[in-house]
Amino acid sequence: MAGWLSISKISPGDVALVSSPISHASGRLFEAVLLADATVAISCNSRAKSVLSAIQQTSTTHLIVVPTVLADLVNDEEFESYDLSSLRFVLYASAPASPTLISRAQELFGPIIHTVYGSTEAPTPITHLDPADHLRATTTNPELLLSCGRESEWGCQINILNDFGDAVADDELGQLAIWSPALAHTYWQQPDLWSQRLLGDWFLTGDIARRHEGFIFLSDRKDDMIITGGFNVFPTEVENHIAAHQLVYEVAVVGIPDTRWGEAIVAVVSGDPSLTDSNILTWCQSALSRHKIPKRVLIVDELPKTGHGKVSRRAVREHFFAGADAIHGAG
Repeated sequence: MAGWLSISKISPGDVALVSSPISHASGRLFEAVLLADATVAISCNSRAKSVLSAIQQTSTTHLIVVPTVLADLVNDEEFESYDLSSLRFVLYASAPASPTLISRAQELFGPIIHTVYGSTEAPTPITHLDPADHLRATTTNPELLLSCGRESEWGCQINILNDFGDAVADDELGQLAIWSPALAHTYWQQPDLWSQRLLGDWFLTGDIARRHEGFIFLSDRKDDMIITGGFNVFPTEVENHIAAHQLVYEVAVVGIPDTRWGEAIVAVVSGDPSLTDSNILTWCQSALSRHKIPKRVLIVDELPKTGHGKVSRRAVREHFFAGADAIHGAG
């Protein structure tokens, strides 16, 4: 808990609002709050108006949300009617957030934005991007908006390894490996699976990342990489570009089996009622390499999410493309 206490600087008299299941990152902040003899307020749901009302009513000082909820908050048409002046700490975590969203949150909440990277297997902040880093990102170094921060100061260690288990050079992609005194010893009743995730003392997270000037940049989950026409495409890069479109609310990019391309890139998008698939394709063609442009765009009312509010690519595949062996006519 030392990491969470150090990041949050929570103290007696503070109020932390929890609006997502405490089985994930919210639970770690929950525990830190109790250790600090502060107060936990629990919102009955994560809908924007419920969370904003709870912040105002409880004088919340500390808020932790997934990016989906953060987007709902900053896009709420009545945002500025709420008194949120008690807030000193807003942390987004558990899923990637687009640079557009982070910039908007910084604009509305002020210089109190944090993010961390963590792992269920090592429940402590492994990296931290603090408010000073966020301010630098939104003023002079926008690339930092794509970073999850620097290696934390609480005993965690990070390595980035290639497929042979060797450390890669800075700016090279590899699998993120971690060591932490809080690392679990095994998976419950699945010791063989646990052993597959270890390389010596390192735990293999399954996340692809690179290091630049000490900052860690996540590319994607290793299992989510799309191989299309012989090219490797990480969906997060395509998602971040699409999410920057002013009419887009949420997006998930997945690979679907295709007889021509092996996998075809498909973007599933929710947004303003005026949004069309042509808007998205034109937007992608303006900036992305040809092999990264979606072969198809599906506009939907809402994207499926996990129990704690993260857009789920797996659920997107199962819900919209179940049983699809190929996308015929992908150009």
